[in-house]
Amino acid sequence: MEAVGLAVLLVNLLKHWFYWRWRIRVSVDEAANPIITQYGFPQNSVKIEVANRSRNTIEIRDVRLMFASEYGFPPRADPPAPPSPELPLRLEPGTAETWHFPAETIAVLLQQWSPASARGNSVAKLRPLVVTAVGSSHRGKRLRFSLDVNAHS
Repeated sequence: MEAVGLAVLLVNLLKHWFYWRWRIRVSVDEAANPIITQYGFPQNSVKIEVANRSRNTIEIRDVRLMFASEYGFPPRADPPAPPSPELPLRLEPGTAETWHFPAETIAVLLQQWSPASARGNSVAKLRPLVVTAVGSSHRGKRLRFSLDVNAHS
């Protein structure tokens, strides 16, 4: 009898864990639609899409494209870039928002900062991070990002 009770408890815990784990869906991809930079040159964008799959409104406080465990790029605020939603943002149930990051600019910055690029490593792993108003962090899958500047134009 105790084994059945333990099994029911375990199933309920897993069900709740999956529900809370997937209520905010974070995806990252390099988009082929170019963004225009300050000087008029087009470049691809890395886009982060955040979808609210819960029944409640979620307030997003921060969105970052992380290149290390503690460091990441914030969304671009320059006027030539596609308009990204202002933070903090209230995300209604069943809706999604997208933030764009300039791919070529990120590749240049990572080449300058990373000692791995000097050794010939031409790929970095970027991971999206979303922080809600209650302080919970949600990460998406890693994106293998080329450090070759010409691959993003």
